Amino acid sequence: MNRRSSCALALSAIIMLGASRPPVRPVPAPDAVPVAVEIIAMPVEIAKLRAEPAMRDWPLLCQGKSGEEQVMRFAVPAGTVRNALTDIFGDAQHPHVAARRYWFAGDIIPKACNVPVLNLVLAPRHARGGVEVSAQLLAAGPAERMATLPGIARDCGFSRAMIRPFADTDVAPRPADWRADWVTLDAGEKVAKHNAAIGCFRRLSAEQGRPAPVPAAAMSPTATSQAAWLFDQEPSMCIIQRGYGDGADRRELALREHVGLRTIDMVLSRPKLPDEPDTWRGYGKATLLPSGRVFEGETMAIGLGGGRQAIRLATDAALLDLLAASNAVVLDTGHGPAAALAIDHIAVPRDTLRACHDDVMRGWGVDPARFRPLTLPGEPDPDQLARYFPSKAYPHDAISAHHDGRVVALIALAPDGHVTKCDVVESSHSPSLDRTTCDIALKRFRLSMFRDAGGKIVASWRMFAVLWVMPG
Repeated sequence: MNRRSSCALALSAIIMLGASRPPVRPVPAPDAVPVAVEIIAMPVEIAKLRAEPAMRDWPLLCQGKSGEEQVMRFAVPAGTVRNALTDIFGDAQHPHVAARRYWFAGDIIPKACNVPVLNLVLAPRHARGGVEVSAQLLAAGPAERMATLPGIARDCGFSRAMIRPFADTDVAPRPADWRADWVTLDAGEKVAKHNAAIGCFRRLSAEQGRPAPVPAAAMSPTATSQAAWLFDQEPSMCIIQRGYGDGADRRELALREHVGLRTIDMVLSRPKLPDEPDTWRGYGKATLLPSGRVFEGETMAIGLGGGRQAIRLATDAALLDLLAASNAVVLDTGHGPAAALAIDHIAVPRDTLRACHDDVMRGWGVDPARFRPLTLPGEPDPDQLARYFPSKAYPHDAISAHHDGRVVALIALAPDGHVTKCDVVESSHSPSLDRTTCDIALKRFRLSMFRDAGGKIVASWRMFAVLWVMPG
């Protein structure tokens, strides 16, 4: 098959860590429906979730605490299908709650709901781009967009949140550009002491940024294409892409699956809109037609030069399972009209993407047939691997050389949960950061054990990715 480079788009995910399960649990079938679901969130988010009509009659098994957050475990009613669960709780992006855990038949389920708080070290102040960032700053932007945010911050646990003028020394979270006329939401408290409140604020404020349903009149007509789907492969990523149209209005769609991480990027390359900044971040969604299934996620845009822009929507790789039954995808990036693109004749390219995924796994010495059931889409990550990477773990030689970057690693787990092997499959291009990532995994990781269908404890694998950012 022809090979071709996909449109380049920098990945800037924060720590993104492979999922793991509670101790001593059998491996359920990929399509198994859990018997119970446990959710962890701030009280305001719990109340929001409890208001879901589909959950009003679910039996509450227990409730507890995890630091500032509440923990609730519900029995999943008989006859519930897995799609119904993702409709309520979302896919791997966890849009409604801080964490979610499914319990399957045969699991040893504790009676209590209390979950110990894991110590994630956060520096009270840090530098970004040479500018010191206040640890009290939660958001910055135009006044009209900030009006409702103090209420959300207070609901999430910041008692003194207030709006103040944007100062020259402030750096807004994920800005498109800096504006002197912006205002700032100041928590009034050290946010490093309120990890759960930060997550709550990010999730609830992100809901305001989700694009509203696009009226048919605002949606561009479905673009068709006579072009073939092209295939490309990178060390830890498989890609298919296709072009639509010609000349200045040409658009390209790329689907990039991150091997082993159950995430996919939908990348749309298109002409830059008038007055649109070269780079921006937001929240968008992809709707598959005719099913209407929606996949949401964060969006990021970068300028490609020549008046063009590439926009990445990061979402759950479960989207791939539905492509063959779809004839079009509607990409709503939150900027400009939604783009409707035909995705006909995608069954073979989709299967090629999956075959590439499996070939890469085999090249790493991993059996994909065994790996896939251990990394079900939407699985939680109760082990919170982030706790193994505090700021003090940053290697001194990397700091001296001003090195940062993203490391993706594959680890082999012994039956007792310790790491027996670590291979970097996507380098940060810093030998020190690559080496430190695996050193920490080999020396410190202690993860959950797994059992096969017969109940025997078995070895397993995990993928994880860490973005090393220079400490201040």
